[in-house]
Amino acid sequence: MRSIYADLTGDSSASETELIKGVDQKAAEFLLSTEEEEIIYDLRKLNGENGKTKFDAFWEETQKYIEVIVPAVHERRHGEQLYLPFIISIEQLRNTIQKRLPTSTDIPSNEWLRLQFWPKNVTSLRALQHTGRFDLKFVVQQRLLRATHPDAKYCAVQYKYLRNFAVKLRNFSKLIYLDDKSIVPLG
Repeated sequence: MRSIYADLTGDSSASETELIKGVDQKAAEFLLSTEEEEIIYDLRKLNGENGKTKFDAFWEETQKYIEVIVPAVHERRHGEQLYLPFIISIEQLRNTIQKRLPTSTDIPSNEWLRLQFWPKNVTSLRALQHTGRFDLKFVVQQRLLRATHPDAKYCAVQYKYLRNFAVKLRNFSKLIYLDDKSIVPLG
């Protein structure tokens, strides 16, 4: 079994002892030389029919939903993956898709749904668990969080007062607008 596992997974690590190495070689020779096909159970039968799963209806409906809501492009565009602009949590997405399907449809867990998206960091070890079924990253962009805010009207009024104050006292003041990365030399 160890030799079959090593062949199927591409594991080329050395055996722990010489005895284990000898047993593995003899078992591999026996399995390859025998003409009885029933002695080796083909584990590929457990993979399902051509990659079909019991969640296929859910995945198809999720793909349709994603195409309808038009995924957003990253605010600084460094990759090919898109982002979901409207769904904030995996549970919310799962509940939304579940409402669109008949009640008899199999629904995956929140964790299995999360693993269908692209990982946040593709270089991490956890990224190996993600399937990438949907070409989206499930993260919240900062600009989406700032789109609307309950205190936006107060900020606008405060900005208006500040601007009017600077205009009234223009001989004694300067109003400078900066973003978070600007450097303006003064003096």
